[in-house]
Amino acid sequence: MNSSSVDLRATAAETARQTRALLAELDDPNSDLTASRATRNRLQGAALALDALVDQHRHEASPRR
Repeated sequence: MNSSSVDLRATAAETARQTRALLAELDDPNSDLTASRATRNRLQGAALALDALVDQHRHEASPRR
């Protein structure tokens, strides 16, 4: 696997993690952050898409048998 694939996978994984952290903060009743249901849905969809990208690159990087 080349370094750009590793960088892309690491960046996507970190972005998914940060997106989930933002969603958790939005769900925290003590947080000052607010978002509409549509915005939350878009953030959840983005996190899932990033997970899929990471999984795809992980699969492509695994040795073929």
